[in-house]
Amino acid sequence: NSGVITSNDGAINVVHGVPMKQAQRQLPETDDDDIMIGILKERLQPHELQLVDGTSLPPHQFMHLHHMKTGGTSVDDLLKCSVKRMQQVQHYQAKHMSLHECNGSHFKKCLEHTNELCQKSLDDTALLSYCAPLKYLTDFKWTSEEKANRPDFAAITVLRHPAERVWSNFRFATKGCYKCNELKNVYKAYEDNTLEAIGMRNESLCVRQMLNHQTFNLLSSKRFDKYKEGLVEVPEEDQEEMVKEAIDNMKNFFTMIGITEELGTFGQMIPKVFPFMATTLEGSHRACHLPHSNKSPTNNKCIDNKEHWDLPSHPDKETQNIIEKHNQMDIKLYEAAVKQFQLQKKALGMDENDTA
Repeated sequence: NSGVITSNDGAINVVHGVPMKQAQRQLPETDDDDIMIGILKERLQPHELQLVDGTSLPPHQFMHLHHMKTGGTSVDDLLKCSVKRMQQVQHYQAKHMSLHECNGSHFKKCLEHTNELCQKSLDDTALLSYCAPLKYLTDFKWTSEEKANRPDFAAITVLRHPAERVWSNFRFATKGCYKCNELKNVYKAYEDNTLEAIGMRNESLCVRQMLNHQTFNLLSSKRFDKYKEGLVEVPEEDQEEMVKEAIDNMKNFFTMIGITEELGTFGQMIPKVFPFMATTLEGSHRACHLPHSNKSPTNNKCIDNKEHWDLPSHPDKETQNIIEKHNQMDIKLYEAAVKQFQLQKKALGMDENDTA
């Protein structure tokens, strides 16, 4: 038997919807919103959890791609809560795994297959929290070389305006990553190839976070590897190709995307498409919400190594301009994501401006 758990008048029901494990219909290249909305209505039907013997979730059903400082930790927390509820209330055998490149040593061992237990876990996992570029999913055997950009599992991700995302990451890791330097000075050191002089490593994830990070995460091919995720300058013609690939994956790799600026609305969308992540289910005392997780520290210890350097919530205009200069691909990707999100709202009947 297969089914999805949903809440209907306080009862747990098995309803029929879209299978979690299936390739989805692709969105065409068109400016006709009505065509796009029609396909999205079909795509955003409630998705079934597929079960074996009524209790076991087969592997590779759902993935959340987490870009740092987009609200991804909040989505991961919602997913983890939903999985625990499945295990404890429905007594499902549901395996969840987190794999994040910020855990550098563990991630490297998984990628190089020097940790056999990691690959075994990936093979068995039904629901994956993943924070790394899409291109590595072929190495982890979640996608194939032939269909690296067209998975047969459901997937979600959240994108954010790059100026706000980079600034949020700077506030979050002011000391650990950026050694309490002003962000504009970090970018200047990057441009001058003098990062080591301010205590930073040239090829660290901290630096890559500053350079079109979301675009590089959404590349499913490895044809742009020579640019080292932004550490090597990308010529304009390849920038266009990279943005095209990233936008295509944003639209067609993922079942649904969110934007940080409307994270609350995305939280309302999630149970409409994935009912197993609904806030409440009959028979469970565990309520699963979309929390505000992973906030910036209240004391970054940047002043005299003990006091807090109080940073504003948003970058000043000079810093914003510098961030945007180095994140032009992410800006184009984000603009496409905003449009996609608005079409999703229309498809789900959630657009307050839609009077049709």
